[in-house]
Order: sequence, then structure tokens, then C-alpha cells
Amino acid sequence: MSARRKIGMILTPEKFMTGALLMNRDIYQFLKNKIDIHPIIPKNEEYLNIRNIGTILYYFSAVDQAEDCDFIWGTSIATLGFFNQNKVIQHFHGVDSIGRQVVLDNYKSQSESENKVTQKWQKILLNNNDSNLEEVKRDIAISGEIEKICCQKAIVIIAVSPLVKKQLIGDFGVSSEKIKVILNGISDYWFENHDSKFVDDAKVIFVTRVSNSFYNLLEKGQDRAYEILSQLDNQKKIYSHLSTSNPREINEYKKVVENNTGAQIIIGKNREQLAREYRAGDIYLGTSRTEACQLTLIEAMACRMCPVTYSVGIVSDYIKNGINGFVVKSIKEAVHVIEKLSKDKKLRETIGNNAYFTAKENFTYDRMLDEYSEFISNVIKG
Repeated sequence: MSARRKIGMILTPEKFMTGALLMNRDIYQFLKNKIDIHPIIPKNEEYLNIRNIGTILYYFSAVDQAEDCDFIWGTSIATLGFFNQNKVIQHFHGVDSIGRQVVLDNYKSQSESENKVTQKWQKILLNNNDSNLEEVKRDIAISGEIEKICCQKAIVIIAVSPLVKKQLIGDFGVSSEKIKVILNGISDYWFENHDSKFVDDAKVIFVTRVSNSFYNLLEKGQDRAYEILSQLDNQKKIYSHLSTSNPREINEYKKVVENNTGAQIIIGKNREQLAREYRAGDIYLGTSRTEACQLTLIEAMACRMCPVTYSVGIVSDYIKNGINGFVVKSIKEAVHVIEKLSKDKKLRETIGNNAYFTAKENFTYDRMLDEYSEFISNVIKG
């Protein structure tokens, strides 16, 4: 009988968690009773105050925890310090350097009318500040080289969508055989308790993360979304996670956006709260300039909302225009589609139900966790 082979999974303390990192923790909790897997959790948080190299040092501080591990499983550049002593399973919830470059390229190629919208909201929200774009460009160059190294040295790579796989092959030269696509999944509660949700008054919901960053405004498409919302008469809500705990900054942001869009801003606390908002909503607005496998869209579909979204991430693979959602290319088109849906409850019900079945077929947690269990078990068996 062969000896058990141990995996160390790089995790992050809960206070630093994004949706992707929370998912990693759920995957670990599911697998720990099935295979010999142990958490690797960096402790030296002070490194995170150092730009660029700080993140690498932060994860490198946990290398001694992995000395008795045969494999290390980690996300993006977290694995860089482990290659000398471990076989690495590389995990990409999205390729950061590629995604950031997509945002900048999109911004550079905008039409004159699109630029006017961006400049309008840049002025309203940030007083025309765009100073962090130069920092983003430098970060792309650094993180891109590191991500390439991690891809080259890893024994296998997990990608969360066909788009991420395509990017790894096209931009980093990774062989297709080295990459396993495992789609994100969502918990069962997203699919529950919304059978009679379709009412006459259509509600539009836009979900975002906001900060005092021009790059963040571009990435999340807040300029597009706020312009669309400002042109609608619907009931509309913005569900936001703010990267500040300063009450004054939060209140100022709420006031400015609400006054300029007519929307109600809800400061989000957890996914269960967002699920309640989705169950009471009708139309999901997606305006990001880059995504990998967007959870907010999948969650909205599970709640029978009608997606109206730009084509990013999983949209081209799973949204069929006019069948289970609408794919738009402009603010004008998005406004037209939302107004059409608002007036037609039967159409909203048809699109919403089709979106629900798409999510149920492709994006359940059970399916995702079973795929991870099978794939990782095969990797450690060699």
C-alpha cells in the first residue's frame, strides 16, 4: 500500500477574504475529511503594508509550514515561494495581470461618448483623480512575470472558467493539457424561496465594490452602471461593499451616488443579505470590464433575476442573448433592454426561469466540490 500524500492548501485569514478566497476555504472544509489536506496560513500581516513585494513576502512567511507536504495548492502568486520544496497545484480564480490589462485596453479604446460618461463619473466620485493608473500599469508588469513563472513551474493548473483557460494558453503559453477547468459553484440557499417573485414593478440591482480608486471604477464599470441607473425610472438598488470603514467616507459616497442616480445604496455585510435583495429583485445589471467567473451574476441567475450584462467572464459561454439574459454593448442598449423588461412581466418571468435552470445545471456547490475532490484525488495518486 502506498503512503498517504499530504497537501498543504494556502488559505487567508477571514478578515482579508474576497469571494474567491472564501470559496477556497469552503473547498478546504469539504476536502479535509476526504484527503490528507492541511491549512497553510501566513501570519506576518505587516508585510502586506509593503507594495508589490509585500504580498510575496507575506506568503513566503508560511513556507516552513509546508516542509512535510508533498503538494502545495495555492491561488495566483501565493505559491511562488514553495516551488523549491513542494509540487505545486496552481489555482487561478482569474489571471490578475491579464484582467487588469483588459481593463486598461478597454478604457483606451473607448468611443468619445463613452469617454464622456467615464469622465463625468470620475469627476462626480473622485474629483477627476486617476493617479493610481500608473501604479496599476507597474503592477501588471510585475505580477504578469510572477504569474508566468508560477504557471511554468506548477504540475497542474486549475482555471475557474473557459475564459481563464484561454487566457493562460494565449498569453502565458501554457499547454491545454496542463489546465483543468472547474467552474465556480454557489450554495443551495441561492436557489430557494423565490418561486413567486415576479411582480408588476421591476427592480434593478447592481452589485459592486467601491473605493476611492479610478481603476476600481473602471474595472467594476461603475461609470457605465451609474449612468444607466440615472436614466431609468425603475426602483433601483446598488448593493455595495466598500473598502473603507470610515463612516464619513461611506456616508459621503452614499449621498453622492444616490443624489446622482436616484438609486438606493445598501452597504453589504454578507452573501445571505445579498440573497434577500436578489429574491426581491428582477433585473441584474452587470457592467464590469473584466471578470473570470462572476459569482454575482451566477447568484442572480439562481434567484431568477434577468441578467442584463456586458460580455465578460462566463457571459459568452453561458448567457444566450434573449433566452436566459441579455448581452449589451452600450449604455443606450442596456437602458433600452431594461425598459423593455420592466414593461413585460411575462418576459421577465421567462428569462428569469431560464437563467435559474442555467445556474442549476452548471453552477451548484455540490457539482463544484465533487469535481475538486475527484481532480485532486487523481493528482495526488499521480
